[in-house]
Amino acid sequence: MQDEAQTAKYALMGRIAMRPGIVHSIELLQRWLAETDQMIEAARTPAGPGRREPIKKRVKVEVDQEVALAKSGWPADPEERRAEMKRRMAVRNVKKMKARLSRAAKKRWAAKSPAERRAHMAKMAAGRQGKTPVVKLLREA
Repeated sequence: MQDEAQTAKYALMGRIAMRPGIVHSIELLQRWLAETDQMIEAARTPAGPGRREPIKKRVKVEVDQEVALAKSGWPADPEERRAEMKRRMAVRNVKKMKARLSRAAKKRWAAKSPAERRAHMAKMAAGRQGKTPVVKLLREA
């Protein structure tokens, strides 16, 4: 019995604590509803005696081509743009070629035996130190 009374007391205290927040929320919703009603009413009624507000048309903004091109990183002169495009395409092609060569080199390296890899690395180290690598020539029989 006492537990039920205590639970009811705590429930009541919880409701009392929540009341100010709920009242505030209701006030905000009522204010929002009133503003929405005003907006709807303003849209329905014409502006002035018998006329509606004219619809605004899109305004085209003139953009200076030189400024736009300067921001894009491309030259303003058509010949310079053509040359820049060719340069960028050449850079792209070189990058693709390097990627293809890199894949081919990886395949060749994977196909080598451990002894061939060690020999290859020794030749590279000798080249870095300024020594000429020893090359074994095969004699034809």
